Amino acid sequence: MGSRIAFYRIRNGHSLQPLLTKHYQNFRNWWLKEIHIEIDRTDESEINANEFIEANESLPDDFFTGNYQGSTYLVSVFIGEYLSDSDANEEYIELTGPLLSRWQYATSMKLVCDTGNKDFIRLWNFIVSGRLLNGESKTTVSPHEEGFGYLTPDEQLSLKQYIENTFGNASQMEKKYNSPELLHHRKKLEIVSSSGTNTHTTPERLTNGLEAVWHLLAGQTNSDGKFAGDLIILADSEM
Repeated sequence: MGSRIAFYRIRNGHSLQPLLTKHYQNFRNWWLKEIHIEIDRTDESEINANEFIEANESLPDDFFTGNYQGSTYLVSVFIGEYLSDSDANEEYIELTGPLLSRWQYATSMKLVCDTGNKDFIRLWNFIVSGRLLNGESKTTVSPHEEGFGYLTPDEQLSLKQYIENTFGNASQMEKKYNSPELLHHRKKLEIVSSSGTNTHTTPERLTNGLEAVWHLLAGQTNSDGKFAGDLIILADSEM
């Protein structure tokens, strides 16, 4: 079914940088005990992250600007495994929003690109393809590859406004994009029998990804209409 995307909210208005800086040494000790022995020696991202951990007892000052090899994989493990498995994880992060396949967000990318809004496209691409720690976009990744991205509070507000101003809310998108010619048919199931192989398809709206992100963002603004804390985007490997 390909990879799925999970969203994590950093609590109490915090951003990723101070959170990782604060916990790096304990995270490093955990890594050397739990992850080091399980590193896939054929996976370049894992190898690079492991070499970084071994070589750095403290987090370099330029970690978030220096584009270290394996840095996004390291942060993915920090959020998706270390903090998520911690007894105190609720103090720092919250798994929030939908858990959909990456292809559903990629399918919505066509509609986003058709807007011609370069900033809208840039922000949506952070969900689909990921992002480097220094803020730059990543190149397109395999739909089965693990990925990492994030949105700052200001970027979350901009993305929410772009979706609403262009496509409306989720209810409006459902009505507008529910016509047969706008449905995206994706192979769901193949049943092999003596009479041959029957392929079952389920129609999916092109806006499914947009609707999911709108629901996520619309339900998490503060009383002043703004967002508190970074939104972390993690894509797991093929399920």
